[in-house]
Amino acid sequence: MELQAAPEPSARPQLAVVMPVHNEAASVRSVIDELSATIVAAHAVTLFVFEDGSKDGTGEVLREIAASMPALRVSTSPERKGYPRAVRDAILSIDPHKFPVLLFLDGDGQYDPRDFKRLLAEFRTGDADIVNGYRTRRTEPLYRSLPSKFLRRLEGLLFNPGCKDVTSAFRLMRTEVAQAVAREVRYSPYNFWLEFTARASSMGYRQVEVPVSYRVREGATKVYGLWKMPKILRRELGALVHTWLDYHGPEVVRFASVGLTGALVILGLLWALTGVAGIPYLVSAALAIEASILWAFALHERWTFRRIAKSQSLVRRFLAYNLVALAGLAVNLVALFAFTELVRMFYLVSEFLAIVIAFGFNYFASRRFAWTGRPGATSRGEDRTRVPKGIEDD
Repeated sequence: MELQAAPEPSARPQLAVVMPVHNEAASVRSVIDELSATIVAAHAVTLFVFEDGSKDGTGEVLREIAASMPALRVSTSPERKGYPRAVRDAILSIDPHKFPVLLFLDGDGQYDPRDFKRLLAEFRTGDADIVNGYRTRRTEPLYRSLPSKFLRRLEGLLFNPGCKDVTSAFRLMRTEVAQAVAREVRYSPYNFWLEFTARASSMGYRQVEVPVSYRVREGATKVYGLWKMPKILRRELGALVHTWLDYHGPEVVRFASVGLTGALVILGLLWALTGVAGIPYLVSAALAIEASILWAFALHERWTFRRIAKSQSLVRRFLAYNLVALAGLAVNLVALFAFTELVRMFYLVSEFLAIVIAFGFNYFASRRFAWTGRPGATSRGEDRTRVPKGIEDD
């Protein structure tokens, strides 16, 4: 790796602007000029441009620019790493002590640097670890927009990240947070930010977004064509599933184990209340179901979701879980009827499928309405730093 170094930055904290480029010789100068006239001129900034094995002379153009721009540092790679690895290496190369805040944007000119003010205004509150630029007007062909919407909706369901544009490459972040998350990104072969957003949410970091403009591509790097989209969708879907299992797999096992013990509670109480005490079986069943819900709630509180930050009172969590559990029973019955009467499946097979569906409903609904926090979220805010003064104004 070849590094064109700028003079040492001042002692005060600076903002690192990180931008990867690949085969952008025709447009990179205008992109850097725009950054220089907006962000670099108004703030204490060092611009880091990471060139990823370009074959069109992008590296030579960058070295020419760096010779007359002290705030620019250029890193070149002799061979192409690919977007996810290039982005990961770029983020991890920044010194978090010199540059406590990091602005990332792609180098193809699609993001307007003037929108940085919007990200900074949100970041100044000190409540967010990551401020995401939400692209309000995206013009993409249908074969790209449909898979993208599917993946965004799926990520919202699985991870509840707090932002809609989970693939945006325009982000203002605390450098330590960006590096902590980037180190964990390992599955996504095409879109670094899809997995990054999911992991940031699962690690307990707070993400918010502000609207930004989105322009026609200036760069020469080709976007993926129709023929490659099925493979991209399959690989990115696999990346999301693997990421979800990394964080939630053990939790799901605990949730299922508690469900099995709840079934034993129902059977045991039903036998005791009806067979021993002589209470009518329908009354016994209702009491046993409610007792099993209370039992399961206690185990979830103390075991399944013990690491989840509690954002609601104990009573509200119990009421929410009670409603979820009862709704899960209804889901089970509806699915059983549909598979048995409409699809004409054998009733035991139908019940097995209904149990699987009801289990999925119970888990996701419990995480969405009862235990709504994230692991470690209670401690993240304690070390959250505000924007260093030198970055706010120059």
